[in-house]
Amino acid sequence: MGRISGNTDLGDSASFCVDCGWARRYMPGIVEPPAECPACGGSVLSACPGCDAPIGSIMAVECHACGSALRDPHASGAVRIRRGGRRIEVVDPPDTPGCP
Repeated sequence: MGRISGNTDLGDSASFCVDCGWARRYMPGIVEPPAECPACGGSVLSACPGCDAPIGSIMAVECHACGSALRDPHASGAVRIRRGGRRIEVVDPPDTPGCP
């Protein structure tokens, strides 16, 4: 039996306010996002302005299809929405008696 994505329960597409960050998932053709943000009255973005591809994640900062920026990667100018590449720091273990 095939597995259904968890996104299907909440909606296959996402939309968010470019001004305040309000966001919702929605089902295209069944429930459409509002054109105006219910929280602040700003513009709600539900598709890439560059290529019109639907937004698949509320946390998206760039279009998955064309790479165009969808919004500033910092929420409210301070908190980073998406983490950059993970850095792994190699640390030498402390000298412990009895350990090689």
